[in-house]
Amino acid sequence: MLNSDELLPFWAERLSDGNYMEVGAQLCTKDGRRFGNAKVIGLGIILQIQTPIAIVKTESGNEMKLTEKELRRYFYKPQYIMKTSV
Repeated sequence: MLNSDELLPFWAERLSDGNYMEVGAQLCTKDGRRFGNAKVIGLGIILQIQTPIAIVKTESGNEMKLTEKELRRYFYKPQYIMKTSV
């Protein structure tokens, strides 16, 4: 019997629990016309309004700062946490 680690893509560290606000979360776009797939590369907070944000890098190298609500709007629920070395 195979365990879940043996079924991971080579670039994945582990399965995600579906948390958008986690460094390494793989983000598959819902609409490729807007922007491509992405990865969460950091987390922060907008101090003026005390709102957590994710710093996201797309496949084309663009960086964005998005709230969890925006992540849910633009991306499917994360399935994997990506390795930092890939």
